[in-house]
Amino acid sequence: MIENATRQIDRLITVATDTCSVFSDDTTTAHKQKEGLVSDLFPELKNSQNNVQNTEKGDIIPNVNKNKEE
Repeated sequence: MIENATRQIDRLITVATDTCSVFSDDTTTAHKQKEGLVSDLFPELKNSQNNVQNTEKGDIIPNVNKNKEE
């Protein structure tokens, strides 16, 4: 259910970003607005997105969803 909602939100953000880029000469502004909106809606994903972007092929990504009790 969360994955479906995340996909729907991502589609809405993509449409909004495309619309912003049509009306804005600076497409990086629209991209930064998209990143800001995602991090505002899902602050817990901010670090996990950075982990994925900053890893190279073959790197081991730590499990950010581990139970805190472990």
